[in-house]
Amino acid sequence: MKKRNFSTFAVPYYAFILSIFWNSQAQITPNPIITRGQNIYTSGGEQNDSNLADGDYGNYWVPTKMPAWQAFKIKGSPKKLLLYFKTFQWGTYEDAQHTLNDYQIQVSDNSTNGIDGTWEDVITKKGNNKSNVIHTFDFSGNKWVRLHITKWSREDNHGGLSEIDIHDVSNGTEDTYIFLGNSITEFSYFRWKDRQPDFSTNIQNKFPLYQPAMISAGIGGVTASFAADNIDKYLADNPNIHYWCLAYGTNDSWGDTEGKNAEEFGSTMKGLIQKIIAKGKIPIIQKIPYAQGSEHLGIPFYNEKISTLTKEFNLITGPDMYTWFLEHQKELRDGVHPTETGALSIHKLWATVMEPLYRNSTPTNFKNKHQDSPLTFNNHVFLNLNIKRMGITGAKILNLHGKLITNLSIKKYPLNWTGTGRDGQSVAPGIYILHLNQGESSKSFRFLKY
Repeated sequence: MKKRNFSTFAVPYYAFILSIFWNSQAQITPNPIITRGQNIYTSGGEQNDSNLADGDYGNYWVPTKMPAWQAFKIKGSPKKLLLYFKTFQWGTYEDAQHTLNDYQIQVSDNSTNGIDGTWEDVITKKGNNKSNVIHTFDFSGNKWVRLHITKWSREDNHGGLSEIDIHDVSNGTEDTYIFLGNSITEFSYFRWKDRQPDFSTNIQNKFPLYQPAMISAGIGGVTASFAADNIDKYLADNPNIHYWCLAYGTNDSWGDTEGKNAEEFGSTMKGLIQKIIAKGKIPIIQKIPYAQGSEHLGIPFYNEKISTLTKEFNLITGPDMYTWFLEHQKELRDGVHPTETGALSIHKLWATVMEPLYRNSTPTNFKNKHQDSPLTFNNHVFLNLNIKRMGITGAKILNLHGKLITNLSIKKYPLNWTGTGRDGQSVAPGIYILHLNQGESSKSFRFLKY
């Protein structure tokens, strides 16, 4: 047999991708914000330029004319950066009334003030209609980043930019989220002061090394079918977002008191999950929130489908918004949409769901090598591990909840998992963990099976 390096896997007749986590039980590597509180250089020296990196997503910077720009001098030598911007926008994710239509993200290795020097375009965007956006780009050998705006959605530039966060993602983009949903999501994720702490801040408050990057992608009035029609576009627009948090169902179930259309909803959501997993991303579905009024009596039928899908695809169990708002109805302002307090609860519930992944990570060692492009395999995978040299004494497959799926033989080289459980039956698509024992220590590898 031809010897292969550890990074090479033999998977005859099957598509595969493997996402590797070298740290014991590591799930997420930090993507720290490196520009928070930093002095910003702007075109024209506008008075509100300090608002762009102060961590307040409710104030804003207004450009006086076009083109306009904001430049950041980056400390250290990160190899890859993620730039997130949010406009001062009351409203939807798409078709935003106040946003950057045309812009470039530029880098420089020799500027001294954000104006002089040589600048290279690393991202060029025309026709943007999103209120908040994430871009990742190579930064090797550079010292400056500049967001250069050539067209605003309104000629009077009304609205302005609320915040620009630049994250160091040299070690991967695992700590990234998009929250897709309807008007409940839209209202809850403005990130203004009355909706703080938001999800990202909740995580940071408990795990200070982490500052998740997050996109608020709520659109009022939409259903799961709308998401299914647009998911290919969203995946293409956000290739480096790792966790895809789905919050659909309120509009799907509205008026369907007997759950007659719940089966169709489940089928639509299944298609969403399959497409997200096929791109190597991790979907998580929240339960549809409780809503007052007889027209919402069918929600439990739809939530049963969410529970079934979560189990079928071995997903992380999303937050139970139904039980929370049933027990905290004062946090509903109109019987359906949350108050500011209810929005805070939504962020807290999501953070609580994700806390175990951060708690089980080992951020002090997060610079260890790992593959940043999480991929998938279909039905059969070989791992060319040197069992003797690595001192492997045991190998098993677990689900995300730690339940044993099957034990693997360490007597044969390479390690081989056929995608089956202890009963010999093929396991459902989803996320699984290869857990290796090495005496008193261990390593974990994560798979996405579709």
